[in-house]
Amino acid sequence: MDEKELSQVLNLLDLDATNEDVSILFRHLDKDGSKEIDYNEFQSWYFSASASVQREINVVMDALLQRRTVNNFDTSPVPDSVLYRAVKAAIAAPCHGLSEPWRFIELGEKTISEIAALNAADLAKKDPTKAEEKRKRWTAIPGWCVVTSAKSSSESDGLKEKEDYAATCCAIQYFMLAMWAEGVCTKWTTGPVTRTDQFAKLCGIDLTKEQLVGCIWYGFASGGLASVPAPLRKRGVDDVLSTHP
Repeated sequence: MDEKELSQVLNLLDLDATNEDVSILFRHLDKDGSKEIDYNEFQSWYFSASASVQREINVVMDALLQRRTVNNFDTSPVPDSVLYRAVKAAIAAPCHGLSEPWRFIELGEKTISEIAALNAADLAKKDPTKAEEKRKRWTAIPGWCVVTSAKSSSESDGLKEKEDYAATCCAIQYFMLAMWAEGVCTKWTTGPVTRTDQFAKLCGIDLTKEQLVGCIWYGFASGGLASVPAPLRKRGVDDVLSTHP
């Protein structure tokens, strides 16, 4: 086949390609410079390209289906470069009108210690021993990232605020998937202490301008990924997917 026929074949296969793309591919496949490529040359390239695409699909699906929440982390620190890449992935999440309402706040040891003490103080009224254990457990979690979403400037713009909150939830999922892809585990927490004014103040959050969406704990799983059981979902695809004519 010649270059024009190659373009037609790609079109029949629903492979979008510009004239320049077709020309580059043709030159690549025309190894003997005959100005023609035979079926075997094209077939070899097509099967290789298809396999490559399938591998990429599998990588994405594996991350989506295998990611899970982890409750126990070891104390190994997570490099800042991993956090940077996770946030880079997070801010690629869809958002209405490119509002980009999110903010990511990495917490340092001082703030983590203060939050852990704040949480333990209330629990200590009922069980001082358990409160101290929980304080130690929280301070040992290596990574904390608090995520907020911008509030609307007017009460009449409630729909936009809901859309922005939803977008920030999407961003958090992207964040956790990016972490998982690098072998780092996460837990998205919205416990009672995170909804207090004291927590917001410790994290530098102005609650008149933004709202907390979650605090993400991250680190390497204690005992490795193999020790983390996959959750048993109660509902499958057939339970949630319906067709409406």
